[in-house]
Amino acid sequence: MTRTINATRLAKLIAGDAEEMICVKIARRDGQVFGFRDGGYPDIPFTFDIDGAGEIEYSPAVTFDRHALAAAEDLSTDETKAECVISDETVFTEASLVGGIWDRAEFWLFSVDWSDDATGAIKFQKGWLGEVERRDTRFAVELRGLSQVLKTNIVSLTSGICRSDFGDQGGGASGGCKFDLSTVTETAVVTEVVNRSTFVVTGAGLDARLPNTGGSLDGGFFLHGTVAFTTGLNANLDAGEIVSQVDESGAGAYLIQVMTSFPFEIQVGDQVTLVAGCDGTHGVCKNNWNNLENRRAEDFLPGDTVFEPVTGPSVTL
Repeated sequence: MTRTINATRLAKLIAGDAEEMICVKIARRDGQVFGFRDGGYPDIPFTFDIDGAGEIEYSPAVTFDRHALAAAEDLSTDETKAECVISDETVFTEASLVGGIWDRAEFWLFSVDWSDDATGAIKFQKGWLGEVERRDTRFAVELRGLSQVLKTNIVSLTSGICRSDFGDQGGGASGGCKFDLSTVTETAVVTEVVNRSTFVVTGAGLDARLPNTGGSLDGGFFLHGTVAFTTGLNANLDAGEIVSQVDESGAGAYLIQVMTSFPFEIQVGDQVTLVAGCDGTHGVCKNNWNNLENRRAEDFLPGDTVFEPVTGPSVTL
């Protein structure tokens, strides 16, 4: 990768006089922007504009192991595993790390000369954060470069299951599901806890959503849907996918089980939001949601078996 380096900076690098400080700017999906810089420099405010969006302050809250920083020089997919030391747990809280708030955040990785930041930045990498793993007072974060998108499918593949997420509003020629999720959303409160993946929720609006009535899915109206906490320790974290729904009393009480356990303890009184789901099949799309016009699947495309050769006696010509 070709980079342009300020002449003064280059001369100092060659002479070994540059005081290179590693910096990273992170823009989370929730709109929060953070700047972190390498340790070992005076603890005074340092601001810099790396992307033209304006100067932000870079805090020494995180110290990088610069020996772990590396990136591919060609178009191969580059992934950097960076070990960092946390010194500000008001930023890197357990809830934000476990809840995935830092996942897929956009980052800019670069260095500046601490003694003369007017010489500009040497840009190393831009991309997105991958998995963030906490280890006591440390965390390991995967830095995925721009070439990571080369691993992403950019065209749709034919499928007998709908390719759209339920409620996806889509856009362009490919469209989306476009179903209005507000019509299948209910609020409830936790009334009993089995564990972090199984609990009972009760809500007045759930009476009309009993399993096997109206337009419900086989096994429950909220099966394949999601449940998200709006209060409690798991508030504002990623929603859990509902894999089981059992009618507890016939009076708007459901025993809910999610695919992946929530990271923190669930408590009686926690409030939740439940959203119905869809399994992507033709029958559910038609009979439950009356949404075939927005379906993104090829239900009547012949399968591979249509083209299998017919076995028989060989003929020698």
